Amino acid sequence: MLYGKYIQYIFRSYLFAVGHVFVCKRVSGYTPTKKIGAIGWGDMKTVMRKCGFDAELYTKPQDYETFRDQVRSAKSVVVLVSSHYDNTYWKKTGGHYVNISLYKEDTDEVFLADPADPDGNRNYIPLRYVYDALKQSVNISICW
Repeated sequence: MLYGKYIQYIFRSYLFAVGHVFVCKRVSGYTPTKKIGAIGWGDMKTVMRKCGFDAELYTKPQDYETFRDQVRSAKSVVVLVSSHYDNTYWKKTGGHYVNISLYKEDTDEVFLADPADPDGNRNYIPLRYVYDALKQSVNISICW
């Protein structure tokens, strides 16, 4: 059973990265409303750990190099971005979860899974765009 669309994004990205196809046979019935939004970071970490992932929560590091090292060492990362902090890539986005993976050392880019943007989904983008747009007041990423 999956709890919320962001857990689905995580599993899709992971399964894509390892070359598996995933078919969901049962869903939770969870639907975001104006009162209830996305799954919380703590709950996301709990669900991932119960599913066997070694997940950790992070806040935005003071420097880009630390963030790059975290992404480089992770299989996949869910981040919370906001155009309030930088609108180079994401426009008019108060807070939006995306998944990044498959870091490319030679170009300093990551593979972006962003189902809210069909034109920007499944592309490599500069990791710097992600770092600059990270929301700063809360946990911003979960790595595994």
